Amino acid sequence: MEILLLGGTGFIGEYLAKDLLQNDADHIVAAHISDMGDEERIAGVEYRRIDMEHIEDSFRSALRDIDVVVFAIQPDPAFIKKALAVLGGYPQKKKLVYLSTVLVYPEGSHGHREDAARSPLSAYEAGKALEEDMCMYFANESGSAVCIARLGNVYGDVKNRGIVDHLLRALVQKKTFHVNGDGTQTRDYIHVEDAARALNHLIHADQKNAVEIYNVCSGIGFSILDLIGMIEMAARKKLEYIFAPPIEEKHTVIGDPAKLRQTATSSEEGDMLSSLKKTYHAYLAHYE
Repeated sequence: MEILLLGGTGFIGEYLAKDLLQNDADHIVAAHISDMGDEERIAGVEYRRIDMEHIEDSFRSALRDIDVVVFAIQPDPAFIKKALAVLGGYPQKKKLVYLSTVLVYPEGSHGHREDAARSPLSAYEAGKALEEDMCMYFANESGSAVCIARLGNVYGDVKNRGIVDHLLRALVQKKTFHVNGDGTQTRDYIHVEDAARALNHLIHADQKNAVEIYNVCSGIGFSILDLIGMIEMAARKKLEYIFAPPIEEKHTVIGDPAKLRQTATSSEEGDMLSSLKKTYHAYLAHYE
């Protein structure tokens, strides 16, 4: 299978590429928009550059021989619109896997299933919800298969820029972390290696419907204060933190991964504390 990863040089894309390489029958192509050094390239992955000034032509060229296109990028509706237009004009239908977020769901302490109504709040959430709609419309119009993967908060590497990254960098660099609000804000977290395995499965899975949506998450909520406690246990160090004024955000968002676990051949996940220990040591190696 020929797989094109848009965002294949980013945090999740890089781990997904490595996981896909375990399938000997797959050929992995990572699209990138800037120059890359040899040390950044993964052995066994082909790299094709996208020229942002000539998106349509360069994307069309990158699509040659491709069976599946994975969108693992930050929200960019203008790019998605152009990419879908190119895909719609391509003679061979290609499966699309779009990486979204469980944050499109409303607040709630229970795990949201995939059929729950969406309620985006931040610009990031709104961008992901809009691009989901664009992909679903494309599937219905073109007959192409579209799989939407709504990810929990992914962590596990220094390339990440989420809350776990901010906490670990503050700890390793001996800085004071500012907790916005009371620290009880709760999210659903998943290690990047677990997310990559799940996405690998979804890329290869047969689809009965034009659009399928899966939550790729743990289904377990942890607050910021929970994270601080577990990181301190993992590192055996105290993290200095102070409370700061709250920001506008949802308090609690958790996904229900039951649908994925019913279909995936392997859905083992590491426990949060063990995964944080591994992540902490990766940060130590990088920053010290």
